[in-house]
Amino acid sequence: MVSTLPAQKESGIPWAPKLPTNWRSEPLRAVLQSRGEYNRGPKTQQILSVLKDVGVVPYEERGEGGNKKSLNIEQYKVIHPGDIVLNRMNAIFGSLGLSAHLGASSIEYYVLKPKDSTVDTRYYAHLFSTRLFQQSLLGIGRGILAHRMRIPFVELKQLLLPVPPPDVQKAIANFLDRKTAAIDALIERKEMLLDLLAEKRLALIHDTSQGCDEARLSEILIQVKRPIRREPDRVYLPAGILAYGKGVFLKEPKEGKELGDSDFFLIREGDLILSGIFAWEGAVAIARAEADGAIISHRFPMFRSRPDYDINYVLAYLQSHRGRFLLSENSRGAAGRNRPLSLSTLLKETIPIPSLEDQVQIGKLVKKEEAIRKSQMRFRELLDEYRQSLITAAVTGQLEIPAEDYE
Repeated sequence: MVSTLPAQKESGIPWAPKLPTNWRSEPLRAVLQSRGEYNRGPKTQQILSVLKDVGVVPYEERGEGGNKKSLNIEQYKVIHPGDIVLNRMNAIFGSLGLSAHLGASSIEYYVLKPKDSTVDTRYYAHLFSTRLFQQSLLGIGRGILAHRMRIPFVELKQLLLPVPPPDVQKAIANFLDRKTAAIDALIERKEMLLDLLAEKRLALIHDTSQGCDEARLSEILIQVKRPIRREPDRVYLPAGILAYGKGVFLKEPKEGKELGDSDFFLIREGDLILSGIFAWEGAVAIARAEADGAIISHRFPMFRSRPDYDINYVLAYLQSHRGRFLLSENSRGAAGRNRPLSLSTLLKETIPIPSLEDQVQIGKLVKKEEAIRKSQMRFRELLDEYRQSLITAAVTGQLEIPAEDYE
């Protein structure tokens, strides 16, 4: 098959060595410039934040990520729709994006606008989202550790970038906007399925718990401790618990001498595990087969259920609205997100106990949700890989753009 791609030339750009012959290689300052507008007045009350791999969002939508809001927003930089915003500390990790909002942001952000009307910032926002571009920033960063590396603007503006003709920039941006929107819609549909299953689980808990007896968690659960005898040269598989009911995750294997000062305990399949610090955020899970034999620190108490109780039902209840309330009420402290869980008071709390048959039915929904979530995570990883390869090929001229995107 004969290639329809245009002839290529050497670009002088290390991460994009070949470009179409009608493209140029220019320093960033030739196409983008600092907006340099401050929020005096203030000009806007809307505060914006930049999240890793998400982009520019209103401050109130940032969740637990993003920088904390300053009391003096007049010192902030103004952002206009169509501006590209980069966190000078975390752009290397994807904390950048194209703004759809008028607002203001911390001085920790670089706010870039087009040099002239021939520049399409959508194209450059897509280009900046590529891992190849972000990794290239390591070459100009200042600092020993990557996660604390600052990108000086004087170096950033000298960075060589591809410069396609204006009509090509627009066509590539149109193409990638369309393709990435389709990927996002596909991910959203998968997430809707999980939302529907969660609603079904919550409704079933509500329906089956009406009028039934209650029992204290101390009557349902037995705490288990399987301390390991740490051997310095033995390899162990440490584990942790994700917040918001997202399950157990496994860390990189470590030798015993690298585990730190914590005491560690052996995990067995079927253990109910709570985070002693973040249980209030829903960091509670059941160990499945892949976590059997892993280890976890003493900060994560583990439990098994007594006979006539289904451990998966207990997890389902703790993930319900009232269950989250119980976990929150029994977590104390004012040190940000670190709120130690009081096991002694939590275990005195009561929960409704439907028939064992109903408990098992609810537990099956929990397992189904977990299976779909794991499948979805792998599906999303594949889509993200596809997104990266698609964007990288398009912004470097290695992909033919359909004629419809030139319109």
